[in-house]
Amino acid sequence: MIPRITKLTSLDIYRDGGSLSVSFEGDDGNGYDLLFKVDCSGEATGHKRYKSAFLERYIPDEYKSPVTGDVSPSHKHESEPISWQEARSLLEQLQPHLQGFVSEYDRVFEMMLAVAARDGV
Repeated sequence: MIPRITKLTSLDIYRDGGSLSVSFEGDDGNGYDLLFKVDCSGEATGHKRYKSAFLERYIPDEYKSPVTGDVSPSHKHESEPISWQEARSLLEQLQPHLQGFVSEYDRVFEMMLAVAARDGV
C-alpha cells in the first residue's frame, strides 16, 4: 500500500535507452521511485516499449561498522512490480505535486502518463 504522498523529489530519464522515473516521499518517512524500465528488444519495430512498472521503496536505516562500531545513515531497498493501472493511479496522485516543481526533465511526467495509459507502449 502506498502512503499519502508528501513531496515530489525528482523526474529522470535514464541513459539506458530511455527508462523513466519519478521520485517522491511518503508520509511514512520513506522515499519512493516509480520506475518504467525500457524494453530495448522492441526498438527494431520502431515502437518504444516498457517492461512492467516498478515501485521501489527506500526505508531509512542505519549501518553499524563491525570494525569501528561507527553508525552512519543508510537505507533498506525494496522493489516490486506494479500494474499499469496502479502506475496510472499513482501518477494521478502525484500530479498536484507538480505545481511549482522545477526540473530540467519536466516532460518525463507527461511521458510516463502516456506510457501508463497505453500499458507500456
